Amino acid sequence: DSAPVPLLWKVSDDNNSLYLLGAFHLLKPADYPLSRDVDAAFADAEKLVFEIPPEELGSPTLGMQMGQAGLRTDGTLLDSELPEKTRLALAAWLQTNAAELQQMQLPPQAMQMFEPWFVGLMVTVTEMRKAGLDPALGLDTHLAKKAGETGKATSGLETGAEQVAFLDGMDRAEQLQFLQQSLEGAAEGRAEIDKL
Repeated sequence: DSAPVPLLWKVSDDNNSLYLLGAFHLLKPADYPLSRDVDAAFADAEKLVFEIPPEELGSPTLGMQMGQAGLRTDGTLLDSELPEKTRLALAAWLQTNAAELQQMQLPPQAMQMFEPWFVGLMVTVTEMRKAGLDPALGLDTHLAKKAGETGKATSGLETGAEQVAFLDGMDRAEQLQFLQQSLEGAAEGRAEIDKL
């Protein structure tokens, strides 16, 4: 069984090479070992630049910042701004996934206290976990650990706070669309996640 072809690009001149690798934050054990191309690029790299610095990505502080940013502050419930189709789809999804949400310490009724973007993110992450994807096996986590073991420098393109601000800064129409698409993706099921 051969490793999957990675989303890996190389740009180089006579003296330098830059590798760009498309990565997933959650993977399955069967996604390893990585392609030899990825291992070769890692070996050649002097430093690794991630979406978010590895020390932030693995920090509980990032999750707390995200949860705080995602809280509703206007005293209303999430359902009050959802179109009927989205509200009904969310109610059905919450009922189906109550046990998973409890394990994540997010009881279904608590979702009413959050902004649409945050709930959409929770829907997506929950569905990925149900499909057997694990953040501990994500490509960024794997490569950050390997960089630490080999002494390679790491950094990030943006901070966790910047990424939270981007999500929280989406306008209402974008947030509602994101939530609706997350629910539609959940309805399509595991086959779509596996295909992706």
